[in-house]
Amino acid sequence: MPAGLAGVDRAGFYQRSRPPYAPDIHKFVADRRPEGGLGVVADIGCGTGLSTAPFLSIAEHVVGVEPDAGMRAMAAERLSGTGVEIVDGSAESTGLPDSSVDLLVAASCFEWFDHRRAAREFRRVLRPTGRILLMWNHRMVIDCATYEWDRLWQRHMGPRLGPEPWDIENLMVPAFLRPSARFRRTERHRYDRTRLCQFALSSGYAPGESQPRRRQALLRAITAFHAKHASDGGVSLAFETTATLGALPPLRTVMMGNYTASGK
Repeated sequence: MPAGLAGVDRAGFYQRSRPPYAPDIHKFVADRRPEGGLGVVADIGCGTGLSTAPFLSIAEHVVGVEPDAGMRAMAAERLSGTGVEIVDGSAESTGLPDSSVDLLVAASCFEWFDHRRAAREFRRVLRPTGRILLMWNHRMVIDCATYEWDRLWQRHMGPRLGPEPWDIENLMVPAFLRPSARFRRTERHRYDRTRLCQFALSSGYAPGESQPRRRQALLRAITAFHAKHASDGGVSLAFETTATLGALPPLRTVMMGNYTASGK
């Protein structure tokens, strides 16, 4: 087993290995902020804080809302001393005051919300000019190495749950949000063997310690992949940051497959 894997849980793997979102996503938001500026940004489902801190550069106050205690503790540690406030809550029950937020951010978690309840909660906490930013970091297949990494992922991970990225972006988001602007940027990030293993094990689809044979098969496959494609100790993987900025539609009910989103 590569060093850096023993005694680490999924939240730890997530913090050590997940790539950052494209840095100019925050300029994209800043260029479109309301005339009064951004007083409060709330990052819903902030996880370990990966998506949270950069909003300090464009807002007066940033709050990270996270339901998982382990992720929340790591976010608090990562963001200690920055002024970011980390609180226990979820998209459906943020615990934030009424009409207190200028921008709600949801990074790589929107598809797991109860959309009807989240819409009601977002409408409660947003100010009249408040906006919502939904964003993701997707793995991209653009060359031989990223193709083989994608095949490895499909072969050794558990079955994917939930909608595909295309369905999220083209069906679910427009049904929930009235878009005003979209963002798309592809970037590469280098991974050594340990971080490749950590990245894979950070996924909810990865075999856990209760599945030692599948887990070891995954780690062996990653070791072979790294040996084949590494240059100067690292492999370059591609990720695309996509985002939609917009507002909730007027009070009404919208169908989203098996979901119903409503502000009522």
